[in-house]
Amino acid sequence: MKLKIFLILITLILLISLALPACYFSPENILLLHRESISGKGFHPNYFNYSQSIYTYDKYAYVASFNDNTLSIFDISDYTNPSHISTVEGTGTPDSLSGTYNLNVDGNLVYVTNLITDDIAVFDITDPTEPQLISSSNEIESLEYLGSGQRLYVDGKYAYISTFSNNALSIFDISDPTDPVHISSISAELPPNYLRGSYSTYVDGNYAYVTGYHDDALFLFDIADFVNPVLKGSISGRGTPNYLNGATGIFVSGNFAYITAYHDDALSIFNIRNPESPVHVGSMIGSGSPNYLDGASGVYVNGNYAYVTSYDDDTLSIFYIRNRTKPIHLNSINGITSMD
Repeated sequence: MKLKIFLILITLILLISLALPACYFSPENILLLHRESISGKGFHPNYFNYSQSIYTYDKYAYVASFNDNTLSIFDISDYTNPSHISTVEGTGTPDSLSGTYNLNVDGNLVYVTNLITDDIAVFDITDPTEPQLISSSNEIESLEYLGSGQRLYVDGKYAYISTFSNNALSIFDISDPTDPVHISSISAELPPNYLRGSYSTYVDGNYAYVTGYHDDALFLFDIADFVNPVLKGSISGRGTPNYLNGATGIFVSGNFAYITAYHDDALSIFNIRNPESPVHVGSMIGSGSPNYLDGASGVYVNGNYAYVTSYDDDTLSIFYIRNRTKPIHLNSINGITSMD
């Protein structure tokens, strides 16, 4: 049930940013309005059972649902009336979807991680009404470090995957999407890499930023040499001052990294101008009113605003972050859905 709310909240983030002009947002007039929802467990038509990830591209929303083993596509050109377009479902051959968890869209391709089979499936979505499987990494011999692939980030011809149970960051060459090639992985539960519970990855330039859920940390890797990623810096710590207990989502914008922490109920901001020595800048914490950060799980940044989803508060919150040392809570929308 809560994951369904999480899906709706993430959709609201994306639709708000797409539908409203930048000038609409100011600390004085922030207003969250629920426009529309689409829901339904399993089977035709919507396949939202244990929905885990959403990605919007052009006029479509792509949804991965863990229990339904599905990739579903929705037309959101009319955000007041989203409509189901197509679904790919099924474990094993021919669809290679088992525990569908995370996805990333790049042009006419969608990359999907599968938590149960620890692999990646690639679909051609040139015709969104009929997605076509073009490759699956479970066919690659001696594939390493894809255990519980949490988050997938596609940047150019490379895919970066944070793998929870392998405590790793894995890199794939996807220049030929029909034949993804594992290039390298960096993994360790102890020094020097501290990647226990590798959760989310964000890539910007020559650096990959990874959150470690069990290490309560942010890690910065130099990936200029894709074959040999190197840990350059990290910052960790439960509670004050860093608030990284159960680090989950990450978004990088300019010289700053924004991180949610599930157990610290926090959104924290770090200056990453010097990758070897990230510095805590500011945090917003607190479950329930007024910040609604209980189980903070994901963050999206657009300009001077951070949009945060909180799993246990069932909430989407907006924070004004122009002054990063003192983020300001502007508004929230929350509530448990009554839908099936």
